[in-house]
This record gives sequence, structure tokens and C-alpha cells, in this order.
Amino acid sequence: MAFFNRSKKSPTIGELERESFDHLLNCLCEVHLLEPSKHLFVGRIQNMTDTAVHIFPISGSETPIALHNTALRLFVHVPKIGLQIWGGSVYGTTRDYWSVDQLIPIIKSDMRSTFRQRVSAPGRLVSLEDEPDFKGVTNEHWITAGQCTTVDVSLGGVQFTSNMQLLEGDRVHLFDLLLDPTQPRFEFTGTVRWSRDGEKKGEYKYGCSFEHMPHVIEDRLCAIILKLQREAIAREEKVAR
Repeated sequence: MAFFNRSKKSPTIGELERESFDHLLNCLCEVHLLEPSKHLFVGRIQNMTDTAVHIFPISGSETPIALHNTALRLFVHVPKIGLQIWGGSVYGTTRDYWSVDQLIPIIKSDMRSTFRQRVSAPGRLVSLEDEPDFKGVTNEHWITAGQCTTVDVSLGGVQFTSNMQLLEGDRVHLFDLLLDPTQPRFEFTGTVRWSRDGEKKGEYKYGCSFEHMPHVIEDRLCAIILKLQREAIAREEKVAR
């Protein structure tokens, strides 16, 4: 059931020029109530007008119902920029998407850590330095791949440890990654951005940025990161009690 107030004349988004928010199109965002602070759902901004953005849930499930003018916070992941936080209000809702207007930028700096989650996920690793036309994992890759452990993951990249020696700028492919036992395993192609010695002898730690990722994979990854974050917060709250 939709309940748009069509008599309302919505202001332009934050009274900003359109160019200031065009970059939000197709970005993932986490939608929160402002008061009381509460996570509602994760969606993707798939459409926008001169007065509002339309946010569709990534899971394909129905969106929750909210009252018109309910105050929100949107935590938007912008590729190659990082996390941006926007304030806004519910303009209308349907079962398929939310319309949010009165957007005002709150924090637009790089805050990648907000979407970053510590993990301990085993997997496999191959260097693509000799495979510029890499098309996917083959039987030979399964035989020759090195072992790795992902220790930190975000929508922009991963940190992992391995006994393989890699250089900054090397292209790599990580696969058979078990980030969540309840979900299919992941695989990513990326570029090594930094390296340092690991905590164990003969071990190295790397930071790797992802290459272009299909939306369906990015949606899955975002959902798992946020699930792991909520589970970590729940454990901390349990210990605190």
C-alpha cells in the first residue's frame, strides 16, 4: 500500500544543485531511523527526481512501513569515495521502495571504517600477474592456489594474510572465501595496495582493493557485512550486561 502525500510540495533535495547528489545513484545505503536510532533496512538508490531519491531493498523483500516526514539517516557507500551520511525524511513508501526527500549532507568525508568488518575467513589466493585475460577459476587454480585468511572486509576491499609474496600493484584473485557459514562462498578480483610483515614468521599481510563488482555480489557482501556488524554489537552488549 502506498501513501504519498501528493499535496505536499517537496523542496529540492537539501536545496542543493542536482550535481551535488547525482553521484548517489546506484549506491548502496543503510537506512536508519533518527529517533530512536534504529537500523531499518539496506537498499540501493535506483532512481531519483529533483525532489527525492527512491531506495529499493537489496534483499528483494518488502520495505517496512513508515509515516510521512519520519526523520532518517542514510549511510551511503559511494564507490571510490567512501561513506557519506545524509539526513532526510520519508516522503512516501510502497512495498517495493521508499521515497526520501529533504536530503542534507551531514558527513561527506571518507569513512570507510563504518562499512568495514573484522572477520577470520579462510580462502584461496592466486596471482594474476601472468594472466591478464583471467576469465575465472579453473581446476589448475584449485591445485596451485595459495592459502589466505581474510581478516577485514569492506565494500571497497579486503585485508588478508598469506605466505605468498606479492608486490604492491599485483592483481590477485581470492576465492573459496567463507565469510558467513550460512551463505555461499565469495570470490573477488582486486589489486594489492599495500603489504607488510604478518604476525607469524613467513606470513605477510596485504590490503587489496576490489575491481568492479557486479551489483548482485556487492549487495550480498553488504548484507553480510552489516549482519556481522549487528552480531558483533549484540555480543558486546551481552558482555556489557
